[in-house]
Amino acid sequence: MSKRQSFSREFKLEAVRLLELGEKPAADLARELGVPRNRLYKWRDEVNTKDIDMAFPGQGRRRAADAELAVVKRENARLREEKRDFKKSRAVLCAGVVVKYTFMQAHQAGCRVTAMCRVLKVSCSGFYDWCHRQPSPHAVANDRLLTRIREIHLASRHTYGAVKTWQALCAAGEICGRTG
Repeated sequence: MSKRQSFSREFKLEAVRLLELGEKPAADLARELGVPRNRLYKWRDEVNTKDIDMAFPGQGRRRAADAELAVVKRENARLREEKRDFKKSRAVLCAGVVVKYTFMQAHQAGCRVTAMCRVLKVSCSGFYDWCHRQPSPHAVANDRLLTRIREIHLASRHTYGAVKTWQALCAAGEICGRTG
């Protein structure tokens, strides 16, 4: 791999001056100077479209400024994403881990998981483990009991309260306690 050529500002300005004098064809001038012909035209265009003092500002300064601008743009995009996507999560920030994971799962399509984990202060591995974990036997029993409660409530045409629903569950042989 060959090293990339770099030319001083003075060299570029002199090459453009010689090109504009027109004493030699551009191809011959480029061959003498050791640069591609299209680069001569590019330098000429830069001198003609900008103020002469602004032409060829220096590669080092331009690259540093471009790199700094790219860093600022990435940070700005990250902050914009957090502001936009987590306005809805204010109540979730103080909640437990399961509530945070549930929120993250619901908003996973529109937000990056890593950004949500950073803002909600949970680990990515914990979230993915929670997503792939099988429900516990207690959670399965609660889901089955909730289904029975809804069936009883629907059968009573939405008239039973907590006490009568609990009594109906006990009469049906369900083992459960009454809360509320």
